[in-house]
Amino acid sequence: AFALILGACRRLGANERFVRDGRWTAAMPYASLGTRVHGKTLGIIGFGAIGQAVARRAAGFDMPVCYTSRSRKPDAEAELGARFVATAEELVSQADIITLHTPLTAETRGLVDAELLARCKPGAVLINTGRGPLVDEAALVEALASGHVFAAGLDVFENEPEVPDALLAAESALLTPHIGSATEECRREIVQRGLANIVSFLETGEPLDRV
Repeated sequence: AFALILGACRRLGANERFVRDGRWTAAMPYASLGTRVHGKTLGIIGFGAIGQAVARRAAGFDMPVCYTSRSRKPDAEAELGARFVATAEELVSQADIITLHTPLTAETRGLVDAELLARCKPGAVLINTGRGPLVDEAALVEALASGHVFAAGLDVFENEPEVPDALLAAESALLTPHIGSATEECRREIVQRGLANIVSFLETGEPLDRV
């Protein structure tokens, strides 16, 4: 999630394509200008373990943090210096960078639609590493094309592995193939946890992680 924040804000995808396509020349020395991350207000929608982990990383960039969640989390607020706001509408009107970490439910499906995007601050950046259907992709494409949303970083999509052509063509979108857990260490831990659940169930009749 934080890699997408940095990459989307600094237009890393577009600038890498600029170099790979051979467009970096004396006649065209500059590619896409990005926007600074340091000091920007980070709005987190969904303040569970992952949302709070992102907030911890934001501290290194001196980013004020606001969040909205189904329930207020005073302990996390005290630890992380995060400020609670009651609604997503209020959050997007205050945040420079918005990152989604809420579960996909009937209430959150299509949460980021044209109406919510219109309420965002001009030049906002949207990050989604939660679930693809949290975002109305057609509305996001329009917001990116108009410039109202400066950039987006997406690791998840509405109809994976299909990605709309309009989103693929958006230079201001940084797109990754659902790689949130794609490290050797994380995948090893997933397997180990799965095995530990099986052992726990066989030995005690209870798994470690009840879903």
